[in-house]
Amino acid sequence: MSDDIYMPGATTVGLVCKEGAILGSERRYAYGTFVMSKVAKKVFKITDNIGVGCAGIIGDMQVLSREALAYMNIFEYERGRAGTVKNAAKLMANLLSARRFSPYLAQTIIAGVDNGSPSLFVMDPIGSVLEDKFAAIGTGAEVAMGVLESESRSTRHNRKWDKRRIPQFGQDKIRITRTLL
Repeated sequence: MSDDIYMPGATTVGLVCKEGAILGSERRYAYGTFVMSKVAKKVFKITDNIGVGCAGIIGDMQVLSREALAYMNIFEYERGRAGTVKNAAKLMANLLSARRFSPYLAQTIIAGVDNGSPSLFVMDPIGSVLEDKFAAIGTGAEVAMGVLESESRSTRHNRKWDKRRIPQFGQDKIRITRTLL
């Protein structure tokens, strides 16, 4: 019997640029060194303008995204307007916090656009919410954050993406993903 700890493997990234927000994830779902699937879905649509990307247990991700979708639909029905990205982040934080003693094993990034203004929020499995301009979660987060930080034109308080660099970042991400596999 091995002493290796088997953790689900995933890397999900999100970033905000002037024109919108981007969520992306690899399709591989691994448990330790065993690749369970190469077509796993880790980015989900919550509303027409809001998406969620997750890293962790696939079943927990699916439950969270379906529950958030249902609550955001109820929000829109009751108020007659779509919820904002911040509303979705607070909702997701409440769903995660309610299970803090038996948490969902999923890290979460919520991103979207409200009235032309993009935003992104990062959450841990117990519902802490942090707003940022880019984020990476999952087992490959350290490598992905290194790429995100090196490719962004950033200052300490004003991180902005040069849209000409985003396609190049995509190629770097593909190269890094292949290296990690």
